[in-house]
Amino acid sequence: MIKQLKEKIIKAGGFVNAHAHFDRAYTVHSFSEKERKMHLHEKWKLNDKFKKTASVDCYRKNIELAVKQQIEFGVTAACTFVDIDNITLGAAFCAARQIKEDYSDQFDLKIACF
Repeated sequence: MIKQLKEKIIKAGGFVNAHAHFDRAYTVHSFSEKERKMHLHEKWKLNDKFKKTASVDCYRKNIELAVKQQIEFGVTAACTFVDIDNITLGAAFCAARQIKEDYSDQFDLKIACF
């Protein structure tokens, strides 16, 4: 039954990831085990720490790796939310636009500002 469902989804255009945060992909590796277990509000502070040091290229690499992984999983499209704030200064958005263009023939990436 699962196999038949997967075939129907692929026939209809493939899987879609309707809610992603590719700009934050793989950032967990920037934090210690203790930091990963902190309360959500504390983790937001850690995320801000990452965002202060992340360049457009850093975001681009993470977003590209996430998109490649989605393609490997059979996902054909995604909507990713990216931070646009006084910390990122648009770096994540610029990186997402680059990946959207670079992968436009293989993957439909929609970008939503968060």
